[in-house]
Amino acid sequence: MRFHGLRHTFTSLFLADGESLVYVKDQLSHHSIQITVDTCGYLIPGSNRAAINRLDAAPARTHATRRHF
Repeated sequence: MRFHGLRHTFTSLFLADGESLVYVKDQLSHHSIQITVDTCGYLIPGSNRAAINRLDAAPARTHATRRHF
């Protein structure tokens, strides 16, 4: 396994276990939390759950209410 693979595994395991992004940022030596979020944010369990839940609450569109641009 290459070094990058070890970093990815470390990050995946810690975020899956609920470790804070700040701790992971420090361990990876990122200069800002934004770098950590941009590169590892997809690994956070449930990070997109709120967006998906909003889809259920969105009003249903019928053919008559659609606008074509």
